[in-house]
Amino acid sequence: MNRRIMVVDDDPGILLSTTFFLKQAGFEVSQAANGREALRKLLGAQRRRIPYDLLITDNQMPEMSGRELFQEIRLYTRSLPVFVVSGLWDAGFARELEADGRAAFFLKPVDLEEFVTGVKFHMEGSGRTWKDLSSRLVS
Repeated sequence: MNRRIMVVDDDPGILLSTTFFLKQAGFEVSQAANGREALRKLLGAQRRRIPYDLLITDNQMPEMSGRELFQEIRLYTRSLPVFVVSGLWDAGFARELEADGRAAFFLKPVDLEEFVTGVKFHMEGSGRTWKDLSSRLVS
């Protein structure tokens, strides 16, 4: 079974390109245009016992931000890894994600090929820490 990833972004171009690169890498990818839609899909999948393996979300979105989505998801599960990718640096949120231990903050723009390589390393359990992965892709 392929690893399942949910990608959330209100920018259709980013959503399309991120999904394309992840699918090319062999992942099963679902999309959501905002946090509320993503939460509905994530919780539905969890109820059906086919949970996602990774959530990749933008932070600045209408209806529900990435931060709000992250906080809502954590009410239901602590095990879902979360990558927040945003064009605006939020030091407080980045610290919150780092403290979570299963989440990381990435500053846009990211090189999608390198980002997907990082996702693969994470999914394969390469032993890299979240902090190592995040700092490598941000710099």
